[in-house]
Amino acid sequence: MNSIGVLIIVPLCGSYVSVTTDSICSSKKKKLLPAKHDNSIALPLEANQVVTIGRIATNDIHINNQAVSSHHALIWSTKFDEKSPALFYIRDCSRNGVLVNGIEIGKGNTQILESEDVIGIQTAAELTFKCHGDSTSSQEIWQSIDDWKITQKLIGNGSFGTVFVAKKSHSKKLFAVKVIQNQCSSYFNSNDVSTHESKMLRNINHPNIIRFYDTLVFNSTTFIFQDLICGGDLFSYLVKNGFLRALPEKEAILIVFQLMKILKYLHKELQIVHRDVKLDNVLLELPIPRTKIYLCDFGIAKCIGTKRTNTCVGTIEYSAPEVFRHDSTGKQSIYPYDFKCDMWSLGVITHILLSGISPFYSECKDQIMKASRLGILNLRKPQFSNVSQPAKSFIAKLLDVDPSRRMDIDDCFNHEWIRINRSKLEKFYVQKEKK
Repeated sequence: MNSIGVLIIVPLCGSYVSVTTDSICSSKKKKLLPAKHDNSIALPLEANQVVTIGRIATNDIHINNQAVSSHHALIWSTKFDEKSPALFYIRDCSRNGVLVNGIEIGKGNTQILESEDVIGIQTAAELTFKCHGDSTSSQEIWQSIDDWKITQKLIGNGSFGTVFVAKKSHSKKLFAVKVIQNQCSSYFNSNDVSTHESKMLRNINHPNIIRFYDTLVFNSTTFIFQDLICGGDLFSYLVKNGFLRALPEKEAILIVFQLMKILKYLHKELQIVHRDVKLDNVLLELPIPRTKIYLCDFGIAKCIGTKRTNTCVGTIEYSAPEVFRHDSTGKQSIYPYDFKCDMWSLGVITHILLSGISPFYSECKDQIMKASRLGILNLRKPQFSNVSQPAKSFIAKLLDVDPSRRMDIDDCFNHEWIRINRSKLEKFYVQKEKK
């Protein structure tokens, strides 16, 4: 894989620096040698690569200096898709601080890296970042609306619109803004955004749901301002060498448990059905194990109360069979459905996390719908050889084609897989919410 950036590392004050690269296309680590003329080391950066910096020798950039923390900083990149530019981030994990162009980031804070930025690791090393691709700065303002400033820094494109990095007056924090041309979306027509949609978003307040700050309609365009989550989406995190990889069960269950907390809040407290729970809509705080996750994209979410709904919406690969069992118009489900459609989606995600396989996937949408309606699972595949029986039971009870038998969110919390691990899961969850 071609590099999309490079870090030029220069040791300072006699510090010993060693650099190893663990290419995402290779399982072998390679030690990089310093240049003879200035002792600098060039570390190529690849898409979706995470680079660790610290005093412990297991770090990718090992700096043997007492002023450097064991785990001092993280540098990584994310890409929305192959056509979108990569965004590079740095996070300060240290006690003694990380400087970017002479300004301290602050422990626990994350910042976008721009090409030619100079990173200071105390008096131990200086790193210069260079990006090979898009050099658009998050400082360049494209449009100002009220006290919001939309930069030219592109995060990604999609059928929903375009997402840019945004800023707010008198704040150092960076945000994301979804820009939607109203005439391009049947969902965002007339005044729906400023009434139903924005009202729903303002009522949502959960630590694992992406926070929305403002929804503005200007010149036939809708702008939705929300938190910038820097770790990329769960789908990208799972992809390696072009294929989805399985996660260890102890890591997968942490993601599933956080999703359960989200769905319990939506279903039980707000009576909202999301209808598009999928890997792409789960964002990571950091692209590393045991990270905090966020659910995003409430574009087709609906508050149904104690009723049901029958609109055929969602992503077919993750959609429950009852959602797309439609009438002759293709727009209405024959049988109204409820919150159980989100539980099916949770089952699909859990299946993928534990095996690296989507249970009913096909290149043909009709084949996906046919397979999901049959609901035949093969949990004896080699990919499930190291997965516990309780975990497989959890999947099977979520991917039941009969909604009346399918687990609801309370059933999930009472299931053996969660119950036997509950104390550890709750401890992990509390720790993430404190940060």
